[in-house]
Amino acid sequence: MSTDTAKRHPHDVGGIVFGLLFIGLGVWVILETAGMSRLGSVFPRSIAGAMIVFSTLMVVTRLIRPRGHETPTGGSPRRWGAFIAVMAVWVLLLGLVGFFVTSLIAFLALMLVAQHDPWTPRRAVVLTIAGVVIVGAFQVLFTEALNVPLPTGLLF
Repeated sequence: MSTDTAKRHPHDVGGIVFGLLFIGLGVWVILETAGMSRLGSVFPRSIAGAMIVFSTLMVVTRLIRPRGHETPTGGSPRRWGAFIAVMAVWVLLLGLVGFFVTSLIAFLALMLVAQHDPWTPRRAVVLTIAGVVIVGAFQVLFTEALNVPLPTGLLF
């Protein structure tokens, strides 16, 4: 980005515009759930509420902080391909194997893809424990709090 453009637009205009669009989308989703049953509206309202909160935080942050001199990087094509492959395999195996096991394996595979630093035994243990906790928390959140049925498959 040129210096002239940065001076004319000191804030992330695109981030602000998309943040406002997502706030509007969240409001629209909440309004659309008015005709749904109480139980059926729990999940869309929860997601829409979170989207409104986080989009508002993003807009406020973009307004308070001036644009930095960050240079976006494209990333490695090999990592992009591995990410897409892991997500595709996760989608294909989700119904067959089950949510918990498939998601835990996908979590660990994505950590392998994303990791730039060398792996150590300590890092592997910490990431495995984090994966079990995060995937387990999502399973409980979806099934118990949001009443979303998850695929059980052969394992869990």
